[in-house]
Amino acid sequence: MPRQKQKSPLKPPERDPLTLLEEAGWISIEAAAGLTGYEPAYLRQLLIRGAVVGSKLGEHYWLVSKRSLLDYAANAHHGWPKGKPRQAKRGNDSAA
Repeated sequence: MPRQKQKSPLKPPERDPLTLLEEAGWISIEAAAGLTGYEPAYLRQLLIRGAVVGSKLGEHYWLVSKRSLLDYAANAHHGWPKGKPRQAKRGNDSAA
């Protein structure tokens, strides 16, 4: 009598690799842009400069550390001064 194939032990269902990466805290440039409102080109500049932690996969695909990105966004000043804007000094109007 021919031997029947045994079923392999239970294996977890196949999962999308990108889903696994996102669960580990890594997101795509597109997801990072949607999360922060930054343009993808600006995000790539941040990654290249090392201002945000990430990794380039292949020629055109970047993964961004979500925690690093949110820390950067929370602490970035975006070139705007802190505090209230200065008011223009007014001359002495009482001299007439």
